[in-house]
Order: sequence, then structure tokens, then C-alpha cells
Amino acid sequence: AVFCLETELSSRWPELHTHTNHELFYCAGARGWQRVAEGDVPMARGEFFLFPAGRRHIGAADPGAPCTALVINVHETFYDPGSAADGEVIQIIRYLCRRAAHGRYRAELTPPTSVRIRELFYDCLTEHAAKEPGYLAQEKAIIAQIFLAILRDPNHIRALQQNLPSAGPRERIDDVCRYIEANYMNHVEVDDVAGVAHMSRSHFHALFRRQTGQTLLEYVTAVRVRHAAALLRESGMPIAQVASACGFPCLSHFYHMFGKATGQTPSAVRKGRVPA
Repeated sequence: AVFCLETELSSRWPELHTHTNHELFYCAGARGWQRVAEGDVPMARGEFFLFPAGRRHIGAADPGAPCTALVINVHETFYDPGSAADGEVIQIIRYLCRRAAHGRYRAELTPPTSVRIRELFYDCLTEHAAKEPGYLAQEKAIIAQIFLAILRDPNHIRALQQNLPSAGPRERIDDVCRYIEANYMNHVEVDDVAGVAHMSRSHFHALFRRQTGQTLLEYVTAVRVRHAAALLRESGMPIAQVASACGFPCLSHFYHMFGKATGQTPSAVRKGRVPA
């Protein structure tokens, strides 16, 4: 599914060739040329090209100027369109292929992005050569990082972001809910959950209530009561210990909130083993 290569380009023009995979090409040498159907395209150190599957091309160095090429061949089917994350990578690949269809094989990059992509190419080359257990998964992740670096480059993000999802209010609040599920037994601070959502306190409070129908305190209490009820039904843990394990600061507060939420006492839930 993937082929990686580091090679020195010749200054002689060999025959044009094509691949069944997309070719990712990084110029790590001084300078050279890419010959494509439209003509000769100059290239310089740090430039990235994508040649779509089936597109005829060849690279060559300037005479007297050695040019190192880093190459990765990958097929689009390496990524699963049924996966949301892989689907984003496929969108970036197709964006670069559309550019190439109009003769724009080079993806213009800012210097930091170029440096990052060079590092990722070498990471992929290392994985491909070593072929240690899990190398295919690691190559897939590295190549995805190459495409994501292009996505987030200032030269491309505006063209791509309209076709790619960004985190909306629902996703941000879902992150908060998962955070609460993992931390309900501790003191949950507003600043902490607002930080998880990357929002100000005031914006977070309004959005959280709009998305969940509850205040943060109501939601956290409901999560704590649910977990406490499960412990009461499924364990012999003393009630005071259940209260502490579920984040209630004192037993009286636990009894009050548990009764308010369930209409039952903790003892009744334990004795009856009925859902709270």
C-alpha cells in the first residue's frame, strides 16, 4: 500500500513514468526540474509536489547540482472513507489532485510547514526500512500528518476548511461531558471544563445549558448520582464511602442531592436493588 524512497536525481532526463498510486515528492536537495505533460516545472529545496495516480512525470537535477528526492507512493484506498478521520485525509488528497489536474503539482508551503514535512518524510522512510510490528499503522499515521500539515498551512487552509468539519458547539460540549465522566469523583472546576471546551466562562455556561438543558452543577450532580446508584446496587461499599467515591463533599449533602434526584434514599436503592 505504501512505498518510500530516498534517491539522488540524475541530471539526465529519463523516460516519463507513471504509478498506480499517488506520488508525494519532497525536494531535499539543491534544485532541479519536474517534467510533466504540460512542460518542465522548476523545483527548489524544500518544495513539495503531489503527482496523482496515472499522471506521467519524472524528476531530474540541474547539471552539477546534486538533488536528493524523498518519495512516498500511497493509494487513496489506504484511508477508509467510512472513517471520519480518514475521510478528512481523503479530502486533502483530492484537493491536491484537483490542483494537479490544472497543472499545479507544487503545493506552496511556508518554511515551518516545509521543515515539518521533511521530518515526516524521513520518519516514514525509517518506518518503511525497519518494518517493525505495526509499521503499516505508523506509516498511515505519518502520511496523514503530512497531509494535515498541508491543510493547516496558511497557503491552503482557507481553500480546504470549507470542505472539512471543525469542532462545533456540540463537539466541544461532548468533550466536556466526557471530561466530567472521567472526573466526577473529583472537584470539578468551571475553569477546568471551560478550558476543555476552549471557551470563556460566560460563553461556556450559556452554551452548556443550551446544549444539555442543564447547568454545569446540575449535570455533574446527575452524573455523580448515577454512579452512586450503581455502586449502591452492585457493591457492598458503605454509603459514606459511596458518597466520597462519587465526589460528594459530605454525607448530608449526598443524601439531600440523591433524594432530590431519585425520590429515594440511598438505603432504599440498596435494599431494593432497583434502578434509581
